[in-house]
Amino acid sequence: MKTIILHDFDQEELIKFVRLYKQLEKDSLLPEAIIASTTESSLNQVLKKLLLDLEKEHLEFT
Repeated sequence: MKTIILHDFDQEELIKFVRLYKQLEKDSLLPEAIIASTTESSLNQVLKKLLLDLEKEHLEFT
């Protein structure tokens, strides 16, 4: 699954980005994607493991 990882965005910026992306996704202008923000924990993970964890989490919430 396509994944977008955001780093160093404040809460307001994250909300704006997700809302805009989801609207464009709904209008079929962008593909479905997992959108995640880095955390202290995720910054220390190997990227491959992080992507697998994000995909698993996404499936649990959809």
